[in-house]
Amino acid sequence: MPFSSSSGPPGPPPSSLSHRAYTVDRNTFREAMLTGLEEHVFFGKSFVRYEEFPDKIIAHFADGTSADGILLIGADGVRSRVRKQLIPNFPAIDTGMRIVFGKTPITTEYLAATPETHRTGMSLVTDLDDKDQPTPMFESIHFPYTGKVEAPQLPDPYMYRVLVFHRDVIPFSDEKSWRFTPEEAANLARQLTASWDPALRPVIAHQNTSQSSVRSLLSAHLDIAAWDPSGRVTLLGDVVHVMPPTGAMGANTALRDAADLVCRILKAGGAGKVDSQVIGEYETDLREFAKKAIDMSWKGGMKSFGLRPIEECESIVL
Repeated sequence: MPFSSSSGPPGPPPSSLSHRAYTVDRNTFREAMLTGLEEHVFFGKSFVRYEEFPDKIIAHFADGTSADGILLIGADGVRSRVRKQLIPNFPAIDTGMRIVFGKTPITTEYLAATPETHRTGMSLVTDLDDKDQPTPMFESIHFPYTGKVEAPQLPDPYMYRVLVFHRDVIPFSDEKSWRFTPEEAANLARQLTASWDPALRPVIAHQNTSQSSVRSLLSAHLDIAAWDPSGRVTLLGDVVHVMPPTGAMGANTALRDAADLVCRILKAGGAGKVDSQVIGEYETDLREFAKKAIDMSWKGGMKSFGLRPIEECESIVL
């Protein structure tokens, strides 16, 4: 398998980036964000529906319990039940691409089996002879403050890797893509890379099988249709503007949503002062910013990962 490898990011060219980019370990980031919130965050609940009233909103859960509040923020991912109630039949796009995520510990054995050029930085590999081959991207993740930071506990260094391929290569149902076990996902990665050049195979051969997953690459439309704003319910992140990860903008856009919403709540004088106008202005800006991020993601995907033009992709309802 002849291949070419580049060390630049799969989005815009490096010269267009005005600031240094940092790679974040999401588990560590999540732990840091939860610090100090232990008494306010609860797990093990499955949201079912909400009831909206002039002075409050009630969230109902699958176990029969409920919780009252002033503002409900749907941040429950692509298959959001909050969005399904607020915006039924939300239109989206199936890119036709599928992705296998994974991590490979940077161990002595891995380093011994891997060419030095693939041990650091980011690599994007393309097959020059077979466009149906999955496109891998892998990046070394190190933690220079290990031993200096007490909490959260920093993980050992690893290679973060993705395999992007069209669903025609190995067909499986969209429902199945959300139900792969980690072992099944790891096996799929092995299957997809069985014919790879020996210089590339160690990143799969030494993978942590418990850290592998499969996802469909879905996207919101560039022009997200407006909806009537509610004074008690709003959305952020993949709930409303899922995008291909090929522009490295998804999590950043969600964080931007959260920061903007917090600023608007504070400016209004607290969550109790938020109304449909405040929420409507937030959602208008969200759609405008999301359009730019989605566009960047598609351009990066078409350039480096074989994404097809939006016009050639399937329209779906989330």
